[in-house]
Amino acid sequence: MKRLRLWTDGCCIPEPGGIGGWAFVAEHNGRVLHRASGTEPESAANLMELKAAIEALRWSDHGFHTIEVLSDSLHVIEGVNDRMGRWRKKNWRRGKKGGGEPIFGADLWKELDGLLRSRSFTPNVTWSWVRGHSVHEFNRDADLLASEAVRAYRREMAQRRNGHRQEEPAQSGIITVARSDRR
Repeated sequence: MKRLRLWTDGCCIPEPGGIGGWAFVAEHNGRVLHRASGTEPESAANLMELKAAIEALRWSDHGFHTIEVLSDSLHVIEGVNDRMGRWRKKNWRRGKKGGGEPIFGADLWKELDGLLRSRSFTPNVTWSWVRGHSVHEFNRDADLLASEAVRAYRREMAQRRNGHRQEEPAQSGIITVARSDRR
């Protein structure tokens, strides 16, 4: 059975309200199949963790029987595994009957929920927590990609301010590396 592992990470510098970066590394049997990262202005780390999972799942429909999403974000893992069904029933709001404030990142949670519910592979997606900045090589790779996406965005903004570039930087840019022969 073919199993794809999606290592996801997000960051925000400064947190919250700064430039957010997200990234994922798609791996099968220790071999990197794909990497992608991007940025969002005025974000938060938890939002970027969600964005990384969404973008990874969007990319992942490539004939794998089992998909494991690995994240160092308890917010994402507990949200998907324990809370998303309740949030959906309460129309993505807090409170006993959903009469309270919207949950943080409701638009992204709705997007993730819709993606999972619309895909034929949904029953085969598992969500696992990994300790961040640890011995997991692919988690470190995703972390570095997300941080580098933020640094690249900042460099682009600085160049623009200094008159070196005329066009606007991509606000939701996606930087992809199609394939790698690592391992």
